[in-house]
Amino acid sequence: FPNPDKYVERLFVPVRGESSVNWIDVTAEGKFDCGGQTCDQKHRVGQDPSDNSRGLRLPSEPYAIAASADASSIIVTHQTQGAVSLLVNDWVEGPHLEFVFSGLPYMPIAAIAMPQPALVQSGLYNLAQGFLVAYETTSRIDLFRYSSDAQSTPARPYLELSASANVTINSGGYDVRGIAA
Repeated sequence: FPNPDKYVERLFVPVRGESSVNWIDVTAEGKFDCGGQTCDQKHRVGQDPSDNSRGLRLPSEPYAIAASADASSIIVTHQTQGAVSLLVNDWVEGPHLEFVFSGLPYMPIAAIAMPQPALVQSGLYNLAQGFLVAYETTSRIDLFRYSSDAQSTPARPYLELSASANVTINSGGYDVRGIAA
C-alpha cells in the first residue's frame, strides 16, 4: 500500500442494487474510509463509462468477487448474465473497470483467484494470474487468465478464457455453490 502509515488494507464489495463495486480503505487503526458515511462516488467502480478506455459500465447484478494476492487484479461475476468483469486496482487512484468478458453460461456465481506457484513467486517462471469461475446452471468451471496488455498504448488489460472443465461429480452436474483453491 502506498501510505502504510494511513491505510493498510483495501476491501472490495460488489453492490447488486446499483451495479458497482465499492472500495473501502482500512486504516492502521481498523477504521473504514470510503469518502463518508456512505461510500462517495469516487469509491464506486463501474458506473462511469468515462472512467475506462473502453467506455464500459459494470453489468447488472455483480455477485462473486475474487482478487489476486496483491489485489492488483480483481474479477466480478454477474449473477443474471453470462459475464465476468475485470477491475485493475491502482493503490493510489483506486480500482478501475477495464474489461467485460461476456457470452459465458448463465449465472456465474463462484470465483476465486488461483494461488501463484512457487516457481512464479520466485521469478523463475512467468504465468499470468488465473481466476476460476463456476456456474449455478452449467456443469463447468472456467479458468481465466489476466493480461495487463502492457504492450498497447494506453495499456488495455483484459481477461482470456484459458481452459474449461466439466464438473460431473454432483447429482445434476451443476449448481456449484462455491470454489476454493
